[in-house]
Amino acid sequence: MFSFSTQAKTRITLEKRTLIDDGFGGESASWAILDTVWAVLDVQQGGSAMLDGKIPESTQSFTAWIRHRSDMDESQPEAYRVRFDGRTGAVQALTGFDETRKTFGKTYQRLNLTLDAPSRG
Repeated sequence: MFSFSTQAKTRITLEKRTLIDDGFGGESASWAILDTVWAVLDVQQGGSAMLDGKIPESTQSFTAWIRHRSDMDESQPEAYRVRFDGRTGAVQALTGFDETRKTFGKTYQRLNLTLDAPSRG
């Protein structure tokens, strides 16, 4: 059984992209922080398990479950990214679910993410 309050062990920072006109017919992206929230992370590919709440370096994609946010447009997942533990995850899909996590709704959002390599401070 899914219990968000006991399984959400990772703090992630949600960011939203804003496109800025460069004045020459192009545009550049700027990222602004939306919030830092608790998430339940499920490894999808490239790794087999979480290690002390951290994703192994070999992991390339995972799912993050967060409480539903009305300020995240599910029709534009590419406008969002996630940062945590020195890594950035590009949002590939953003879908709302009810409390069962089986039916579409507005209790949780599932973010399908693809990770970059860890930063080496």
